[in-house]
Amino acid sequence: MCQKTQINNKDQVVSKKKPEVIRHDDQHDASPSNNQNDVTIVLRLMMAFAFFFSIFPSVTSVFLVVERGWTPGAAGTVWFTRDVSAIICSPFIGAFVDRSEHKRALLLLSLFVGTISAVCVIWTQNFTFLIVKSIIEGAAMSFVQPIKNAMILGLIGQERFDGTSKKVEMVEHLGSFSIISIAGIIGILYPNIEGVFYTIGLSGLLACFALIFMPLSIHEEEKEDEEEVNFEDVEELSEIANSFCRKKILVRRKSSLINYESSRNLDVGGTPATYISILKNKDMVLFGCSVFFFHLGSSSVLPLLSKLMSIDSGSGDLSITCANIGIAQFSSIFSVWAMGSYIEKGKQHKVPILIGYITAVPLRCIAIIILNKYWPNQYALMATQLLDGIGAGTFGLSLPLVLKVLTKGTGHFSFSFGAVSTLYMCGAALSNLISGFIVTFIDYSTGFVSLAVMGSISVVLMSFVNVDVVQIGIPTEDEKIHHAFVARPEEESYVDVE
Repeated sequence: MCQKTQINNKDQVVSKKKPEVIRHDDQHDASPSNNQNDVTIVLRLMMAFAFFFSIFPSVTSVFLVVERGWTPGAAGTVWFTRDVSAIICSPFIGAFVDRSEHKRALLLLSLFVGTISAVCVIWTQNFTFLIVKSIIEGAAMSFVQPIKNAMILGLIGQERFDGTSKKVEMVEHLGSFSIISIAGIIGILYPNIEGVFYTIGLSGLLACFALIFMPLSIHEEEKEDEEEVNFEDVEELSEIANSFCRKKILVRRKSSLINYESSRNLDVGGTPATYISILKNKDMVLFGCSVFFFHLGSSSVLPLLSKLMSIDSGSGDLSITCANIGIAQFSSIFSVWAMGSYIEKGKQHKVPILIGYITAVPLRCIAIIILNKYWPNQYALMATQLLDGIGAGTFGLSLPLVLKVLTKGTGHFSFSFGAVSTLYMCGAALSNLISGFIVTFIDYSTGFVSLAVMGSISVVLMSFVNVDVVQIGIPTEDEKIHHAFVARPEEESYVDVE
């Protein structure tokens, strides 16, 4: 506004130079200690989210078989539809999550949709409605695990990812155990399945609140700075110009606790690898195939076991299903702790993974067949769920840890998570579908034998995966600065001129 000033004394034109603006900005106002407190709060709320969310993917289908009296084949069709929806969406969702800087909003939306989908099964048994519900639920649930692990990786970095993942996974299984125990008590005291699903819905809403209250943005700081505008003109003109051109500068700095390069498993300043290079990686292919056959063998064991036990007892008691799930989740807590502690000591990832694969499928199916034939005792059959918990815990922890190693520096952590998730959901969908019809047209023993064979293939494939070659390197200075809880500012300045 004060671009040119005319002085009539000597008919001279004094052109003002562009004012030299001297700002008295400090660097980012948030102290490392404040950021550290925020990170601690976020991690605790992430554990709260895992605690309340953890049982949604599996409980609905299990209760549908046991309590609604559906045949395994018909229920398998509904499960297959849900899994196909997730299969189609997962690869695209993983790539989208890698690029997105709004991970919490995506996670919140998908969780809310998944919660409503899980609860609405009690409102109707219409087959068409359940098919549509399964499509929506599958798409929504395919967001959850990639986003959750990407947020943890971006929040604390690679060097602390293993230990934090162990804690979150333990809390997740503890949540499953606690909520399913509550559901079982409700089923006993008030033998109405609606109470169980409303419990699921309530826990889902609590998980949503845990996400909402995460302080992912650093506190906004507002600071008024006065610009000192220097003129080389007459003294009176300088005073007038300085008075007229004085401004109030409002600077808002917004920072995120999540490093979005780290959340992609990308080195600071690095360039993402091509998608083809990820898909051509031999260890990635072998790991994906082992995951496929593991779920092809394991996914339908629990619903078949629950159905078998309800037939032997002459009732579809809700407490049987709750006990089966609860026992598995309880043993999962200890298997996650054991595997995490083993890896933190510098040992190989592969050993606990192979132990989990063997116990969860071949050993478990053989034990069920033998017990059902020679000692058909409900409590003995229920005890086999301890083996399921060992496999579920080791797999749940191994998936993010192995993918972190295999995708280091590629920038495609969530894409790889989505691709592997597609494979294991393919295995789960086919497992429920195939075993359901085998049991319907032959018998339960044949169904369990087929599942044991499929699980054995996963053990062989996993033995050839090399997940211990790539070692996590020393973090760069930039990574040290960020993960010392100094987030990168994303600045926007707003000028209010008086």
